[in-house]
Amino acid sequence: MTSNLKEILLKDKNQALYIDNKTENTLDDIAQALKNNIKIIHFFIKNLSDKKNIELAFKIRQLCSIYDSLFIINSRADIAKITNADGICLNKNDIDVKYAKDILGNDKIFCYFDDDTSYNNDFDYICSFENSTKKDYKFIRLIR
Repeated sequence: MTSNLKEILLKDKNQALYIDNKTENTLDDIAQALKNNIKIIHFFIKNLSDKKNIELAFKIRQLCSIYDSLFIINSRADIAKITNADGICLNKNDIDVKYAKDILGNDKIFCYFDDDTSYNNDFDYICSFENSTKKDYKFIRLIR
């Protein structure tokens, strides 16, 4: 994916929903957020098995496709690859972006999660938390 295409994909997408805790209503809540014009879903649940994360990620990926939204996996390039996510969001404790690009290819979207706006050009955008409106979901703002 060229940087121009990435810019087009990210255009007007200045808010994302960050999911890091599963509830019994996770898929319904995500569908509702997508209906309400959330255009990027960041997903990965640390206390869930890889198998369950992958199963849930495929379902969320399908919802994002229906609503023409981007699906980003947090921290796990392997799961991003398996589920054909639109990209990955990394933080300072994750693998280096060059390794993520080796795994996913340069055509995916690469995000850095931090309040530090001095990120390097290997990332397409950075994001940080906004105020949460639900305990299990957090809104994040995108900074370019």
